[in-house]
Amino acid sequence: MGAGVALSPEERREVEAILRLKEVPGLGDRGIRELVLKHGSADRALRALGIQGSLLPAPSPLPGEGWKARGTEVLPLTSSRYPGRLKELKDPPALLFLRGRMELLHRPAVAIVGARAASEVGRRVAEAMGRLLAGAGAPVVRGLARGIDAAAHAGALRAGGDTLAVSG
Repeated sequence: MGAGVALSPEERREVEAILRLKEVPGLGDRGIRELVLKHGSADRALRALGIQGSLLPAPSPLPGEGWKARGTEVLPLTSSRYPGRLKELKDPPALLFLRGRMELLHRPAVAIVGARAASEVGRRVAEAMGRLLAGAGAPVVRGLARGIDAAAHAGALRAGGDTLAVSG
């Protein structure tokens, strides 16, 4: 998203509603997703639950200018800009924090994952796979772990390819 796309007023309301729903003990992203599907939006789910400002503590702060200055964006699950393939996961995150080129999330990609305590051979193979796949135009998705993940990422970068890093 590099240049930064401002949240629409509706997206902002959804982010605020999701942050409030996250304050409900035991709800989690799966519960939030089920409520959003049932009620059509996080804002409507919040109202349907009868949760008003006095029932829960104030939500975590909404990402403001400090986040934007670092190039970070936030998207609620209900946003039309939220990646469709990510929505298809069993438990997609209710809020997605992004930094970089969002269009990569809409392209076919390959994930290379493995042991953190990888052997030298494993790291070399992962690095070569990352380099070859990225060189062929496939963004390489990785976790932020050492070992195989890091080697695949390094290989993709050496090939001048695109990478996506995912943090839980």
